[in-house]
Amino acid sequence: MYSFQLNPQHTVPVMVDGDVVISESRAAAQYLVNKYGWDDCKLYPSDPEVRAKIDSRLYFDIGTFFKSFMDCFVSYFRYK
Repeated sequence: MYSFQLNPQHTVPVMVDGDVVISESRAAAQYLVNKYGWDDCKLYPSDPEVRAKIDSRLYFDIGTFFKSFMDCFVSYFRYK
């Protein structure tokens, strides 16, 4: 099966783990660490404060970068 058949957005990446299909990269990364990580995993620690720092960097482009990019992009083409 091709990735575009598994993902309704027809984008990559698509991760398949048994019956689980995940089409968002951040969700896939968290799923893999949660399922296959070990106690006190240094990739995604259990400490909520450390995990919050990791999550803020993981989602930086959604909340900060993407908005700034779109503001600039839209204003550039609006006045062309």
